[in-house]
Amino acid sequence: MKEGLEAAGQQTREIYLVRHGQTDFNRQGIVQGRGVNSALNETGIEQSQRFYKAYKNTKFDHVYVSSLLRTRQTAQPFIDSGHPWTAHPELDEIDWGHSEGKRASPEMRKDYKRIIQGWSQGQLQVALPGGESPLDVKMRMEQFVEHWKTQSHQRSLVVSHGRAMRVLICVLLGRPLEHMEQFEHGNLSLYYLNYEQNRFNLLLRNTDLHLRVTS
Repeated sequence: MKEGLEAAGQQTREIYLVRHGQTDFNRQGIVQGRGVNSALNETGIEQSQRFYKAYKNTKFDHVYVSSLLRTRQTAQPFIDSGHPWTAHPELDEIDWGHSEGKRASPEMRKDYKRIIQGWSQGQLQVALPGGESPLDVKMRMEQFVEHWKTQSHQRSLVVSHGRAMRVLICVLLGRPLEHMEQFEHGNLSLYYLNYEQNRFNLLLRNTDLHLRVTS
């Protein structure tokens, strides 16, 4: 799979976009957003090692992570092997406001479902109390993309977060944010895009084959 991706993108710029590995908050159903700087758990560290094993021979020119620890830990094997890297707060997870750090209760889940439905219907200015809206996150992601375009990196690894990735993919593809829910993800799942003629193309979505390789 990896060799095919590299061959397909030799004449273009490429982004390998992944969500961070698992944290205990993920496992326990605790809300973690921009304001929760959680670390990877043992499973998350193993996931990062499996991803590195699958892509260690991919020549990333640069590694981009958010300002949060869990993304840097996900990329740590690449950083340790000498890949240049930078942290960008624009890639941080959405701020879930007063819900952050709390276990998702039935009432919280109901509110979350209501807000997600509203976002899908175009109510993109709405945020959970104390948090960010999708439009707020979109502004951050647009800033990151404009920065990325000014760089000369042909092949980039970008490590971000679940909701942030949904917004970022919409920005990259020029899709309305109402389509966010189409871009599902798991911990350390991969989206692969190329960039040619001033356009991003989604070539691989939400794959976790690298996590299931046992040999």
